[in-house]
Amino acid sequence: MFNAAKLSTKYLPFVTEGLPVDGRKYTLTHSDVTGELFLSIGNHYDLPAINLKIRDEVLAKWTSKLLLVKILFLKIF
Repeated sequence: MFNAAKLSTKYLPFVTEGLPVDGRKYTLTHSDVTGELFLSIGNHYDLPAINLKIRDEVLAKWTSKLLLVKILFLKIF
């Protein structure tokens, strides 16, 4: 079950809560020990936070199709 109290959000440089949305990239990592989730939001993935040897990661990005529809693509490792 999702527990919002265990989610920490970090905005990387040049991104705010609202802007920009186009091209925004999300990096979600977690701790198997504590169950905490760590979400980084930026115009690039938070590569230093990724460690595929010890945990699973989720990468996502916003993209536009036909300039009208926003689509969120996910990659799960």
